[in-house]
Formats: sequence, C-alpha cells, structure tokens
Amino acid sequence: MECDICLEEFDLVERRPKTLPCGHSVCRHCSHRMHKQVCPACRKEFSTPVLSLPDNYAVLELIEKKQRLSPGGSSIPLSKMRCRDCSTVASAKCVDRGHVLLSPGKKRPKTIVRSGLPSGVQTTAEQAERVVEMLQGAAQAVESQLVEWRASLKQVQESERALRHAVEHGTLEEIDELCANLDLEQLDRLKEAAGLVEASCGLQAQLQDKLGDKWKELKKGDPVELLNALVLDIHQQGSNENSENRKEPVPRKAKPSVPAVGGRIQELDLHNLSQTAPSKRTEKINVLARLRQRGVRRLIKVRCDRDPAWILVVLRSAAPTLEELYMKSPCAEHVREAHAMAGLRRLELECDGYLDARPPVLPDLPQASLKWLRAVGLPRPTLVSLLRAHSASLDDLWLQVGTPGGGKWPWACNDLEALLVQSGLHSSRIVLVRLYVTHSTADCPAQVAAVRAALGSTVQCTECHKVKWERF
Repeated sequence: MECDICLEEFDLVERRPKTLPCGHSVCRHCSHRMHKQVCPACRKEFSTPVLSLPDNYAVLELIEKKQRLSPGGSSIPLSKMRCRDCSTVASAKCVDRGHVLLSPGKKRPKTIVRSGLPSGVQTTAEQAERVVEMLQGAAQAVESQLVEWRASLKQVQESERALRHAVEHGTLEEIDELCANLDLEQLDRLKEAAGLVEASCGLQAQLQDKLGDKWKELKKGDPVELLNALVLDIHQQGSNENSENRKEPVPRKAKPSVPAVGGRIQELDLHNLSQTAPSKRTEKINVLARLRQRGVRRLIKVRCDRDPAWILVVLRSAAPTLEELYMKSPCAEHVREAHAMAGLRRLELECDGYLDARPPVLPDLPQASLKWLRAVGLPRPTLVSLLRAHSASLDDLWLQVGTPGGGKWPWACNDLEALLVQSGLHSSRIVLVRLYVTHSTADCPAQVAAVRAALGSTVQCTECHKVKWERF
C-alpha cells in the first residue's frame, strides 16, 4: 500500500491516504503539493479542493491492524484518544494537521502520536489551511453575487433598449405601458446597493493611492473590512439613502424630512464609535437604524478615517434632516456628501492630509445653504470651490491660514484677498485662525487690512484680536 506519486508507504500521519474522486489514492503530503488536479494513476482531472479530499478508510484500517500486530504498535483507536490542540476527541483532521494526540484514562495522559514538526511550522500550516478554506468560501460567495449582478444588468439593459426604441419610434401609449410595467422599487434597491458597493471600492482605491505602503499594513487585519461592513448593513438594515457616487456628483435636490419616530435626535456624538474598527458592527448597525427612523439635527466629532465606508452610509442616512456637521479626517467622498446636503447650515472640517494628494473640486449648487463654516487644513482647490458654492449664504467663515511668507498652503499665504475674491465670498465676518500655521505680527495687520478692503467684511485674527474660540 503505497502512494502513486512518491511511492512511499501510507501511514497515519504525513503519508495518510487520501481518496481521489476517481477512486485512486495519494498520500496527504503529495496531495498538498499537486500543481494540477489530475490523478497520477488514470490521469483523470478532478475539481474537489485537495484540502477537502476524504481519507481512504479501508487503507487506514489495514494500517491500524498492521500497527497493532507489530511490536510497539498502538492498539488505541482515534475515537478513544484526545487531541491536546483542539481539546476534543481526536479525529482524522487532527492527524492531518499534526496535532498531539493523547491516550485516555489518566490525569496526565501520555503522548503516543506526535507530528514531529517544529511548533512554528505546524501553526503556520494550520493558519494557511484555514485561510485557503475561507478564501474558497469567499470565492464561491463572490461568484454567486456576480451571477445575480449579471442577471440584473441584463434585465436593466433590456428595459433601457426597449424604452429607447419606444421613445424614438413608438407612440405615447407604448411608452406609458413600458413605464407602467417597470419595477421602480426594484430599480431603486439595485441603484442603492450598487452605489454602496461602488463607494466602498472607491474608498479602498482612494486610501491605497494616498497611503502607499501603509495600505499594506492596514490590509493585514482584514483586507475586505470596508466591503463586508457595507454588505452586512445592506442585508441587516436595508438602505434608505440615495447612493449616487460619481467623480463629480450633481448636487442633490432638497429631500423631504424622514418620519420622526419619537422625535428627531437633536445631537449625536460619534467621537468614540467612529474610531472603532469596521468589525464592531452591532452598535454601528443600531446607530444607523436610529438615524433612519428618527433623523438627526446635529452630528459632531465624526472621525472618518477609521471606518470610512460606514461613515459614508451614516452621512447619507443623516442627510435629509442634518443641519450641523463636524467631521475630522474626511476622504473626498465624505466632503462631497456633506457639500450636497441641502439642509446643512453649520459645517466644520478638520483635514490632516488625506485630501492633499488628490483634492476634490466641488461643483456649484442650485441653492446655497451654509451659514457658518470652519475649515482647518482644507486643500486650497477644495476650499475655493466650497466657498464659491456657498458664497451667497455664508455669514461666518473661520479659516485656518498663515500670514505671508515661505511655506505651502495653508501654513503660509501671500494672496489671501485674491483667493477670497476668486471664491465670490460675501461673508459679513471672517476669522483668520492662526492654529499650527505661520503668524507674523509684522505681516498680519497688512493681510487683515487687504482682506477687509477687498470684501468689505469684518476681519479678525485669532492671535492679534484675541478672538474667543467658538465651540462647534
């Protein structure tokens, strides 16, 4: 009884016999090293994963009988032994993984089977085997989702072609009939799910592009946390938010307020929850459920970089009723989402470099809404486009910016008055925040006077005029 590949005799551990679908057997050692899933005896191909190949129990029984008859052989069957690594009754899988099997009936049982492998090699092999099993399961799940998305795509494309043909060649009655037969609710659900998945993938690509090598370290924990979080949210809570996600999205029109079950939440502080890992799902799902049921007026201390996909869903869920928002470390998608909120009145953005590599340029809005804005660390192109979009409504602007001199924006600025004029700003009050930027007491008065002359606004410096910090 020997393996058809290595010609070594079968045993109960490393050369354990594994049965191929065609009926032939190879040893465990060789099965894990097969480059092609082809039987070495009859050359038939098979699709069963090599890690899932069953034992050849007939051969195992013969080996056990042979060992019992041989001097020094163990007469204890596996069902009577205990696995030290699994803390359960021993099984064939324990032998495959090289676990230590112990004899029964003693307080400190004697080891009678041992893998003989160094512990580091054994542990690594077990982890690799589990990863392969998980990836095989994930691949099957993705393939199933892909089939469903292809079917949905085909259905939508057929409906689109029929509508286009009716518009170009048909009558009004034919167009009305086609529109009446469309399942609009299904289309909305498909659109929302597609937007969320697209947002997740886009955020992962954006973070990878900006963080470079650091992205590899982030992926070590769980490389699909963002997508998993969104898919879990779709399945457990559903989705009520508009999920359009374009490179330059068209600003959305004002949405009606969501039904207030128990009244709108006045303030929600996400300082702690937004800094937890994406895997902490229970509390995050509960928060989303509350937002969708009741709405929220004020959302503060939203840290965006720890679980960006979940924050994006939070922003979209809160958008219909949100009036005040304070975000830290946002990605481009977070800024775009906040920019398009029709009812937002107060906004504070604290950026720390995430937007610098590819700063988003925000589109104009059909109707400005912001009354109060504090911008800290915002890239110059993003700031100009944000101010231009809200120039007609903005009353108070708190802007982190340095005095003229050497250095990059916003640590120093030589043309602040030109930047604000370019933005079309008409704010009645502008506060220049000298926090972590250059501040020259000799140059500050000239900069303040130039801005005041260009805009006719009240202009103050937090250092020179001792302006009291206005808490958000």
